[in-house]
Amino acid sequence: MKSKVTLKSIAQALNVTHTTVSNAYNRPEKLSLELKERILTYAKSVGYDGPNAAARFLQTGKSGTIGVIFNQEMSYAFSDPHATRLFRGISEVCQEHGLNLLLLPLSSNEQILNVMVDGYIFNATFKNDPIIEKIINKAPPVVTIDLDLPGFGSVSINNKQAAYEIAQYVFSKGHKEVAVLTFPFSRNPKGLVKLFDHIQGDNQVSLDRLCGVRDAHVDAGLDPNKSVVYEVPDNMTGNEAAKKILEEHPNTTALICFSDKLAVEALRYCKSRGIKIPEEISITGFDNIPMSGDKDICLTTVNQSAVQIGRLATLNLINGKRDKITVEHDLVIRATS
Repeated sequence: MKSKVTLKSIAQALNVTHTTVSNAYNRPEKLSLELKERILTYAKSVGYDGPNAAARFLQTGKSGTIGVIFNQEMSYAFSDPHATRLFRGISEVCQEHGLNLLLLPLSSNEQILNVMVDGYIFNATFKNDPIIEKIINKAPPVVTIDLDLPGFGSVSINNKQAAYEIAQYVFSKGHKEVAVLTFPFSRNPKGLVKLFDHIQGDNQVSLDRLCGVRDAHVDAGLDPNKSVVYEVPDNMTGNEAAKKILEEHPNTTALICFSDKLAVEALRYCKSRGIKIPEEISITGFDNIPMSGDKDICLTTVNQSAVQIGRLATLNLINGKRDKITVEHDLVIRATS
């Protein structure tokens, strides 16, 4: 009968310690790449697939898994171009450190509280969501993206300043009646309202960007009653949002979008209606996703490195750092403005 392969038998065969073999699976950062690969290659050759996850958790208190929480449905992680780049950065670091990645949409509700993870990344989540508060009360390691929580590390660009800069550029072109297309400020989006109406919410990234646009609007000395903001629900496209804005506010001459995805969809709607870009209406985005530079789009936008942000957040979580990191951004001026 063939003897069972264990960490101990692998250690004996390779003339290393049991701890060294265990580290190849549980703490790969403690080993050289060459030694780790030698252990894993041999283990695979003798049919060993690694420690049982449940047993490892009981022995070490570590699951080897990082959980990423976000507001949207699961499909968002695979369909939104900015999100896919962000998760790419997170997954790269997880792979480099032998960790697993668990995607946790807030819509999964109480299930989030029962998963076995070693720490969380909150990606632009609603700050006051009850699930977020319950997780924080359990005091796990947490790093945030586009969200500032006291006592926790964070990674983001200066969203308020970036929005100010792109709005300032738009206003410098002579636009006096603009519409802001944003993702929701809260779980209950209000739809289309005046730019300076009282707006409440707990989605910090969208609120910070709104503040930047408002400040630029004030500095440009424009009439506060002639510009609007539209909270675009998750189940609505930029096409539909642009249609509604231009039907209800036909004098709008610029759309300031808080994501490239919304901007590209709005751009396609305008082109389908024969509206000339930028002669009749200017459109700007936010993120600088790859398609923004395509010949048929050429979108003016804010450039931020989603991959870098994802990597930095994950490294901070792994290393137990609570630094507040601000990543650089810049304007990319193209043909839509």
